[in-house]
Amino acid sequence: MHRPKLQVALSVAVTAIVLGSAMPSAKAEDPGKPPAKGASVETLLKKRLDVLQQIAKLRRAAYLAGEAGVNSVIQSQLDVLHAKLELAGKPAERIAIRKEILKQARDLEVVAGKRYQANAATQIDLLAAKAFRLRAEADLLREQSAKHGHHPDHKHRVGGVPPKRK
Repeated sequence: MHRPKLQVALSVAVTAIVLGSAMPSAKAEDPGKPPAKGASVETLLKKRLDVLQQIAKLRRAAYLAGEAGVNSVIQSQLDVLHAKLELAGKPAERIAIRKEILKQARDLEVVAGKRYQANAATQIDLLAAKAFRLRAEADLLREQSAKHGHHPDHKHRVGGVPPKRK
């Protein structure tokens, strides 16, 4: 009579151990503990980036499995983008990051379109993915304009050429 309960308990314990060891960097840290001596801001920002990349990967997988909305994927990709930009030093690095996020945005828009056609996503998901892609394109153009000395604001046309004044 106690044997089935013992087997279930052992099975649960083994599963927990296996899953726990399969989770990279998912161990709990003491949030009240001060940063280690000698820890630099850059080191902490790199750790944060690693965590955000794990979140983005998990959210994308959840979206592809139909378990999450496109907005959670977009937000996690934006979090990764901003973390990378915080660490970027040179304009060329910033442009490369913007190109990477644009590629991801385009891929996400294609997936959202396919899911919408298959009735597995809403029109809102499709439009959110499109808006994300358009924002990524604009951000890349701004970054490229800034690299070439043009003011990267919304008044400039594509290519960084200012509009004619009347």
